[in-house]
Amino acid sequence: MLQIEWQNRIELAASYHLADYFGWSDIIWNHITAKTSQHKNTFLINKFGLRYDEITASNLLEIDLEGNVISGEGKINYTGFIIHGALHNAKKKYSLCNAYPLKSRPSYILFKNGIRAYHTRCCNVP
Repeated sequence: MLQIEWQNRIELAASYHLADYFGWSDIIWNHITAKTSQHKNTFLINKFGLRYDEITASNLLEIDLEGNVISGEGKINYTGFIIHGALHNAKKKYSLCNAYPLKSRPSYILFKNGIRAYHTRCCNVP
């Protein structure tokens, strides 16, 4: 595994823990994803069934843009794959995407020039 891939795993796991700390998790139902690296067409996602406080760098799953698990063991949240896979496939410049399916919270996408918020009901991402 490349160093950048491991670093992305560590930072994504930390994102899950921060989201949990701030009360942005919904037990096991929402998700945050990050590109594995700029050199691959894969991304990292939480294993279905884990709470945010249980996620670690080593138990994240690497999946391709068709939803196949490339590394790791477990099942993915299929809804998370559909939403995040489409975003990662359509917008190669995304590094991180999260979705909190709560009516009062937007989704956030990390671009090279900063974070932008989008409401999942709109999904009109430039």
